Amino acid sequence: MRRLLYSPILALVLLLECPISAAAEPPLPRRPAPTKTEQDLQEQARRLVNEGRIADARDVHLTLWRLTGSASDAFNVGMLSFRLHEFATAAEFLTIYFDRVGTPEAPKIWVPPGFKDNYELARANFAEARRHIGALEVRVSEPGADVLVDGRQVGVSPLTSPVFVAPGQHRVSAQLAGVHVEQPIAVEAGSERTVWLVLDTRAKASGAAAAAPAGPRSRSSKTGGLPGSTAAQRSTTEPAVRWWTVGALAATSAAWGLSGASRSSGPTRRPMNGSRLIGACSP
Repeated sequence: MRRLLYSPILALVLLLECPISAAAEPPLPRRPAPTKTEQDLQEQARRLVNEGRIADARDVHLTLWRLTGSASDAFNVGMLSFRLHEFATAAEFLTIYFDRVGTPEAPKIWVPPGFKDNYELARANFAEARRHIGALEVRVSEPGADVLVDGRQVGVSPLTSPVFVAPGQHRVSAQLAGVHVEQPIAVEAGSERTVWLVLDTRAKASGAAAAAPAGPRSRSSKTGGLPGSTAAQRSTTEPAVRWWTVGALAATSAAWGLSGASRSSGPTRRPMNGSRLIGACSP
């Protein structure tokens, strides 16, 4: 009897000390198996690196990045660009890599053994690259605008990461729905600047509406008045007076025309013609 009494208590104590584990978390996503084309490009890149052709190998990995958008390809582009001292490209793709992969403590995707060493090396290279370049945080008032730096499109607003540039003077612009705004800015190595661009698309729309031509106007009737107008109504009630007046005016005009023609000595002046209006790789 005593054994039966203590058995439920013992089970309760064991349950409190060893709680049931939470539901297993779903596995982290993995990169799909490479296609035959991707395998050939990976082998080509490895061969180029072994031959010391770093720039060519980086370009092959850039092609792979455009095909897959994977964190590993962003890592390879960033690390090889760093070896080429192309620090802006290195910082751009290493930023993509950090965003895609997470951290060793909290990875966002499945990572292979040795990931921590590669991650720390990438962090060190990124910090060194940032010493040689500047960063621009571009803020645009309207979403969906094309953002350009020195005439090169770097993305569509809102940008989620900074734009890395060489030290010096740069032109930052945005355009949307025919509205364009540009701002010059100077950047120093290791610095980070914020650029605010305001696109007033509503003013553009209201201006276009104000400039729209008016609709076609109704032609006058032979009686000289618009349909339904007072002049048209008066023509139906006073026909004798109207036609007498028209006849008298026509005769007077003919007489003045003959007289004016005999006195005219210079050529007729033509009216002047009016002027004519002339209207990333992202992860």
